[in-house]
Amino acid sequence: MNAEEFRGAVGTVFITGWGDETPVFSPNSEKGSIPASDPYVEFAFDFGDSELNELTGPVKHEKTPGMVLIKVFVPTGKGDAAALTLADKAATIFRRKNVSLNTGLVRFRSPTVRPIGLFEGHYQVNVLCPFDLYAVH
Repeated sequence: MNAEEFRGAVGTVFITGWGDETPVFSPNSEKGSIPASDPYVEFAFDFGDSELNELTGPVKHEKTPGMVLIKVFVPTGKGDAAALTLADKAATIFRRKNVSLNTGLVRFRSPTVRPIGLFEGHYQVNVLCPFDLYAVH
């Protein structure tokens, strides 16, 4: 498994499920083209420490926990309901979803929606989507 394959497969699941409702950015991308009155989301992921399970034989199974983080930003004054509606949509995309990779399987667990509050003129809600990545070597 590599990060590029993961981002491609999991990112495609998110973009397909999300549609074109609001712009999607990575945390390090330029957001200058977004009007201050529009909502947007950031999509990111992180991996934890892998565990290698060596069973009998030459096949090795690796389990890597991780988290997809979706940050929802809605302009202040639009109400938290708008942000929570978008956050619920993002959570639904990954809830108990399995994503196949060339080298394994990503199994998502139940997401958590966390209101964060005001951030740079927007109301922010985070969606935490924990997963386990199973790879065979």
